[in-house]
Order: sequence, then C-alpha cells, then structure tokens
Amino acid sequence: MKIIRILALICWVSLLQCGLTVSALAFQGDTGAVAVEQAVAPRLDGTAVAYLVNQRYNNATSRCFVNSPVYDCSGLLLRTLPDGGSAGNFWQVSDTEVANGYATLIYARKDVPPSTLSNSVGFILADRPSAVGAGQPYELRCGDAPIGPALPPCVPHPTDPNAVGVSLWDVNHPALLAVQAIFYDASLPGQLAQALHYQRQYYVATGEMVPVLRAWFGAGAATSFGFDAKEQLDWGASLAEDLKNRYKDTRENCGGPNFPAFLCSGVLFRATEPSTQYDAWDPSPSSITRGGVSFAYMRADAKAYGFYAPRYSNGFIFTPYFRASAGMEQPEILCAFPYDAGTSSRAPPGGCGAQPSYPATSGPCQTLGITTAQQWYSNFKQVGEYSGGWSSKHAYNECGFSLAENYVNSAPIFYQMLLSVSMIPEFLHDVTDELIIKPWDPGIPGKLPLEAFFYVGAGLVNAQYDQQNFFSKTGKYVPIIHLTWPVNVNDNASFVFRVDEQVIGR
Repeated sequence: MKIIRILALICWVSLLQCGLTVSALAFQGDTGAVAVEQAVAPRLDGTAVAYLVNQRYNNATSRCFVNSPVYDCSGLLLRTLPDGGSAGNFWQVSDTEVANGYATLIYARKDVPPSTLSNSVGFILADRPSAVGAGQPYELRCGDAPIGPALPPCVPHPTDPNAVGVSLWDVNHPALLAVQAIFYDASLPGQLAQALHYQRQYYVATGEMVPVLRAWFGAGAATSFGFDAKEQLDWGASLAEDLKNRYKDTRENCGGPNFPAFLCSGVLFRATEPSTQYDAWDPSPSSITRGGVSFAYMRADAKAYGFYAPRYSNGFIFTPYFRASAGMEQPEILCAFPYDAGTSSRAPPGGCGAQPSYPATSGPCQTLGITTAQQWYSNFKQVGEYSGGWSSKHAYNECGFSLAENYVNSAPIFYQMLLSVSMIPEFLHDVTDELIIKPWDPGIPGKLPLEAFFYVGAGLVNAQYDQQNFFSKTGKYVPIIHLTWPVNVNDNASFVFRVDEQVIGR
C-alpha cells in the first residue's frame, strides 16, 4: 500500500508523464501534411510546462514529502553554461565540475533572494519526482537549503548562496538529462536566437523538442515564465498544417457580404527578390510611386501554378487579417485580377485601372458591367488565341474586380474573381492571379501580419537571408516554408516545414 501511494504521488507531481504515449512532429512531408514520429519520452506541451514552472517557483512550502529538501517539490533549479563553455552544447559540464563530482545549478523561489545568473539563456531542470517518472533520475549532492532539511555543504563552497550541487550527467546522452524547458531573459534583446539554438541542439541530439520559455526575472513574485507557441523552432510545423487547411478552405465569404474570403481563408502571398535598396517586406519604390503593391492569392478552388518570371523564387505570406494580432497593420486590398495583369503599366488607383493598350476593355470590371466570372472570361478571351505561358495581350485586356472601401459588399465580387481563376485554360497556368494592396509605411516590420517566408525551387538561400534580416530587426522568429506548386488541376499546393532549413537558432 505504501508503494502504491508513493507511485501515485510521483504520478500526481509529474502529471501526464506517467505511462502516457504521445507523438512528436517530424516537420516535413510531401503532400502538405505534417508527418509524425514517435518521441523518445512523453512531454507536456509548452503551456502546461510554463504553468508547472510558475507553480513550483511560487510554492513556498517549508518541506517536501516526509523529510526531503525543498528542492524536491518547490522552487526551480536553473542552469546556464558553465564558465568557459560558450561554444559547446548547453548540457556540457566544466572540468572543475567533473573534479568536484557535481554540476552547479542555481535555486530560485519566490521567497529566496534572487541570484544574478551568469548568462541570460539556460535550462530548467525538472523536479526530481518528474525526472524519475520520465526515466531521467538525478541526485542532489550538496547545497544550503534556505528552508527545511539541509543538504551537505558543497566543497569547495560556491560563492552563490543559492548554488546547488547535482549529480553529474552523461554529456554523451543528453536524453537522460531532465531538461524541462529552455529559458531566456525576455528583458534583454536578441536572446531568443540563443534559446532556439539550445532547443535545436537538444532536438538534433535527442529527437525531442523541449519548450522555450520567456523569463522575467525580479525579486519575489516579479519573476515569471511564459510560453509563446510562435517562439518555438517547430512553430513552422503547425503553420504548415494551417496553410494546408486554409488552402483547402473554399468558403464564399467570412461571415457575410462585407467579409471577403481572403480575410479568413486561402493564402495571401507576395513574391520578392533580393535588393540593396529596401527590405523584402517593404513596398518597393515603384510600388510606392504607383500606389499599389502586387500580391497573389491561392486556394484549392483558385489555384496558382507558378510565377511567370523566373527571377521570383521566394517571398512572404501574410496571415489572414481576421487572425492578425491586435495592433498589426492590415493593408487595404484595392482590387483583384484573376490573371497576372501587368499592373505596373495600368492606371490608378495603384494599377487597378485600365491598361493603355486596351483602354475600352481593361478598366475596373464593375464599370464595364462585368460582375460575374462568366462575363469576366468572355472579356478575357476576346483578344484571340492563347499563346501559352504568360500572355501579355490577355493580361492587358482583362479587367480587375474593384473592392469597396472597408470591403462593403465585396465578398460576392471577390468570390466571382476566384471562380474566374478556375476558368483560365490550363496551358496559361504558369502565372498567379494578382491582388493590389495599398502600400504601407516602410520600416515597420514588427507591425506587419507577416507569418512566413516561403521559397520555391532554388529560393531557399534568399528566404534564409530574409528570415535572418527580419529577426535582426524585430527579434521575431518567422518560419521558412517550402512551397510546391500543383502540377495540374487535380493536384494541390503543398507547404512543408523543415527544421534544418531555418537559420535562426543555428
């Protein structure tokens, strides 16, 4: 009976870590789906880990269980790189620690005067009952417990009164080390990259993705830890799955005639190319001059099959505006062309107007009395035979569907645009549609609803440059997604995330 109670206590402390089986994301696939692989050991999700970590930090108990040190059930054991260990794996131990027979961690609890950590990034060791339940046991060797039963003093005595000696672990088998989370000091800029580097190290070595937690350090209750799914290296796996689902979402509107489908479904993206004049996510100088930035939109009922210009092999994706975080810009979409329209030579606003070569037939569709997909297609094909690829005469002759201010009654007309895309003959498919968006102010990357960088073909290097550049200017990690175009009308686009293609955290 006593043994059963002890096991029950261990299960209660470690919650889901007793006997449950979960799967971990493998982060790549060839059909838009995200494959799974079995994890080495069960893991709680990051939100649950943050809750438990905060709970332990705020637990000011005077003893643990019967007569165990308070370290066993309350407070946190924090570890940063040992002295002289700036370049290696975060789980390495120093020669001094090997000689002493223990590794040094720092104890932190709400009612204990805080220590100054030697580094702003490190890891949190799981409490001992949870570590035992996960098959990662360790021993407490020495330390001056602030309350309750004490441990033997560490020899030599550390300078930090909150230092605790923990049994050495096998640095060649980090999966046996009870790492509960990686943490970084959120009050200091640029620390997320190092935390993601540690997360990648542990994933490569063990196949497990331990969560990264933001830490705010202060005296007493001022210290707290938080989890943000978008600050995890594997966030891109969730994003790839979301892109696949949005691509397949073919709803007519997002809740009524004033809410066009692009507000909540599909994939809104912009192709870019390297430039020394402006950042990839800023409007180009020519876009600012004409008052319109070219984007494209795709989903399963309005497929894109490629870029007509070979120079385009990467770009970025905007999150649907209905999902954008509070305070994010939502640049206005002015008009939409079912076929790449060569808008740089079109009349205002922003290139939504007529093309000089076909002034009578290329103006805004509604002003021409064109309000349905069938009417648009009849106008589109009236210039004669198709030449294949991108046909300039068809592009210049087509009309664009105007969207009203605040999108009032614009949902039906945008849906007709989507239906028009599906009517274009297959041998003209090596182009995208074209949406014109009102330019936003340059130099505000942190305020844009930018959710991913993407690449096709050989565009990975450019996407990696943009990812690194964006992080250096915002401190935000934005995943890179590999986009593969559908090969025919029966195929779908795929969205794949791969950990080894991300430059943040390397």
